[in-house]
Amino acid sequence: MRTARPLLVIVLFLGIWIGWRSLQVSHTNEGSVSQAQSRPSAPSKVTKSVMAPKAPIISEPESSGAPTNRTWRENLMSEDTEGLKLSREELAGYLQANRTNAESLLIAWQASGDREFLRLAVTNFPNDPFVQYSVVAHDLFPEDRREWLERFKQSDPNNSLANYLSARDLMKEGKTELALQELVAASGKTGFNDYTRQKMVGLEEAYLQAGRSAAESKATAMSSVMLPSLAPMKEVGRQMSELQQQYVQSGDQASADAMVRMGVGLARNLDSGPASQTLINHLVSMAIERATLTKLDGEREFDFLGGTVAQRIAELKAEREQIRPITAEFQNWLLGASDTEVIAYFNRLSTYGELSAMKWLKQRQVSPP
Repeated sequence: MRTARPLLVIVLFLGIWIGWRSLQVSHTNEGSVSQAQSRPSAPSKVTKSVMAPKAPIISEPESSGAPTNRTWRENLMSEDTEGLKLSREELAGYLQANRTNAESLLIAWQASGDREFLRLAVTNFPNDPFVQYSVVAHDLFPEDRREWLERFKQSDPNNSLANYLSARDLMKEGKTELALQELVAASGKTGFNDYTRQKMVGLEEAYLQAGRSAAESKATAMSSVMLPSLAPMKEVGRQMSELQQQYVQSGDQASADAMVRMGVGLARNLDSGPASQTLINHLVSMAIERATLTKLDGEREFDFLGGTVAQRIAELKAEREQIRPITAEFQNWLLGASDTEVIAYFNRLSTYGELSAMKWLKQRQVSPP
């Protein structure tokens, strides 16, 4: 769900804390990666109807209390995000312009916190992959979760995120053989889409349609994006790291090495495509990769690392240290920047990603010699 503070404020602290906290091991081992790779994984057939779903398990938005006279920048930096939300009346034009399609309903839900928009999206567009992803990622129907996962896999067959989410659930259920098949399937796909790009673009359009300025719309859209896939992907990384260690202990080095490759692949998938636009995704990606490598012999070499394990861990550590100063002054900058500067920054973020935009901003703030 949406974080209490804007993503732009907490990204450094939360990302690094999540990213570099060690991942603990606690699952059991069944089967091997080599066995999973040799068996094709047939998609499950979905037969149960969900055209009239139950109410999603999602809390009502809390009241913001007495109104304030804060600017949108102050609202963006505060813990109270109620001032950033759009009313149903403000969203009417945006929904009409988009013919109240699936994406616009999901965007309206995120922009307002009104779960009725989510109910309409699920009821009217159950076969839309963005809707299916939202149901699974927010765990709206726990009793039907497997069915929604299979629908998502079938609707977006090139999206490895669906396989990773499925593998996570199967691991938790102790179905390691089936989970390995999902991980192998995910590793064979080049796409990873958590719909971040659609959310950012849609939210910006909604705020513009509601009459907000271009600067406010761009900044608020970024702050309002929900990133529910990060925690599950971190858990998948932990599960894979655990399996790798179990294979080592059982003497199955081939399967252990395959798990290392897939673990690094997960990390890099998380930092590719639309998901790569946010800094927090990049930090969690780095964390997963480091956790995958940290228990290995530092002198071992893997072709996908481009060197030894120790060298890659050192690179990850150096990059983390370089990120700290880049993000340190962002809040103060946003409060004092002109609308033109804010627009320029978020245009770069949309094109090149958040980390690249922050580096650009840092360079502009450095006084010439």
